[in-house]
Amino acid sequence: MTPRMIPASLPAAVRGEPKRSAEVKVFDALSGASILKGFTVWYSPRWLSGYRGILRDGEADFILAHPEWGFLVVEVKGGRVKRDVITGAWSSRDRYGDDQGIENPIEQAIKSKKVLLNYLKKYWQGGAAPWVRNRHGVVLPHGSRPKAPMDLGAAMPLEIFAFHEDLEKLGAKLIQMLTWQPEGVSERIEPLGREGMRLIEQFCGRDVSFDLSLKAQLDAAEDAIFQLTSEQNRVLDLLKLFRRAHFKGGAGTGKTVLAVEKARRLDAEGASVLLLCFNRPLRTQLKRELADTRVEAMTFHELCGEVCRQAGIPAEARAHGVLEKRFLSDVLPGLFEDALLGGAGGRYDAVLVDEAQDFRPQWLEACRLLLGKDGGTFFVFSDENQNIYAGLHLDERFGEVIPLNTNLRNSLQIFEASSRFYRGEALACRGPVGPEVRWIEAPADRTRRTVERLLNSLVLGEGVPRGDIAVLTGCSIEKSSFARGSAIGEHATCDAEEAVPGCVTLDSVYRFKGLEKPVVIVADMDGCAAEPEVPYVALSRAKSLLAVIGTASTLSHLQRP
Repeated sequence: MTPRMIPASLPAAVRGEPKRSAEVKVFDALSGASILKGFTVWYSPRWLSGYRGILRDGEADFILAHPEWGFLVVEVKGGRVKRDVITGAWSSRDRYGDDQGIENPIEQAIKSKKVLLNYLKKYWQGGAAPWVRNRHGVVLPHGSRPKAPMDLGAAMPLEIFAFHEDLEKLGAKLIQMLTWQPEGVSERIEPLGREGMRLIEQFCGRDVSFDLSLKAQLDAAEDAIFQLTSEQNRVLDLLKLFRRAHFKGGAGTGKTVLAVEKARRLDAEGASVLLLCFNRPLRTQLKRELADTRVEAMTFHELCGEVCRQAGIPAEARAHGVLEKRFLSDVLPGLFEDALLGGAGGRYDAVLVDEAQDFRPQWLEACRLLLGKDGGTFFVFSDENQNIYAGLHLDERFGEVIPLNTNLRNSLQIFEASSRFYRGEALACRGPVGPEVRWIEAPADRTRRTVERLLNSLVLGEGVPRGDIAVLTGCSIEKSSFARGSAIGEHATCDAEEAVPGCVTLDSVYRFKGLEKPVVIVADMDGCAAEPEVPYVALSRAKSLLAVIGTASTLSHLQRP
């Protein structure tokens, strides 16, 4: 074991500076001194007058401190050092043979020691500081010990000097300096202890990394992603005259952004616009984003029910004697098409369909009947990698295919994690690097507790707003480790459709498809990790930070090459 060195290593700029060569020699000798185990060694600590009552600027070359033995202040002087006994002047001859005047190293060390002692006395917690051992010394690494043993004066006994010959065992020599006391002098010494070490570290400084906090990283990533997705709108400038288009792209390529912007532009031109999707939570978000327009945002089944009711056709499963699932997948869409063919169509100038891979082709064909006689505008936006419902392929009949092959929403770390489950044309990512994905192993029966601990760390420890976080499950909430609407520890939750400000969103991957959050925690994936579409959707919902909690086997599968 060696001493704790602050800094832990010297930068190349310090090592390459000739004037610091003596200090570098001392630093290297101390950093490898196992005898200094338990010591903390500060190199070149500085202080400013005015800081917490300090009266003068200053610095020391080295300060060594031990909780039991006290502290030692060391000055280092390089070159061939001399002192003129008559004038009291000190000088050092450099490698070029030139003599340079230097400060008296003993006085420098004493002044530094007194500043530190006064600091300890003033700020010792709980009252008066104890009488701790404190010493000062000088190291002359380019000079040798005088051949005839002698003191340099009453204030400069040789015991407080170390020379070139001492470098090999410099640690032991400095311990001798620290424990030495003049003959006949006795001291009642008390240890520095934890409080003394704390104050010296507070005075001298410590290793510190000024890395961005997680909150700052997330804010920076969000700004970068916002700029990128805004740029995506230029695609619409190039397609201004298109009336049929099928935008195909992976997660994060800006499909929803384009759909919303196209709806805004058409509305501004005076067109009647319908924006369709499959999930209710996505519908809620679209309504919120387009609240200042006349655009109608609905799910496909809401549209079917409304058109049927207006045409006088019952739009409930019990009225047709079938189960709800079959009613939604087959009967209601058929009734919707009948109503449109019966004269209920032609009500919009433009129909835009987001997440179109969730629609059966015949549903999309029926939606075209909503347009007027001139055909209107019909844009669809799809990603077949996210086809977790219908499992059907959309052909090119719905318009000119416009490939979107650049991910603009996810950080690079998240993009790489989700891309393992992507199949299709190659995608590039322009997002920021972002924090590393957190893969957290936990047994199934500890999932909720593990999520709670992570939320505590993110919200309470790292300052991430609850509203920026979503917890997503690979199964329905009812079958998951959580209960719908219940808090996770002290963190209130809401589902994706409610989107209550200040709450953590808690919902399934299925319902969250098409949505996003700066931070997403994915859990309960054990039953669906083998289906590529579900992991792809789950891992791509986070914009800046993704955390995945699962058993060892589930994490192994999700991290597969």
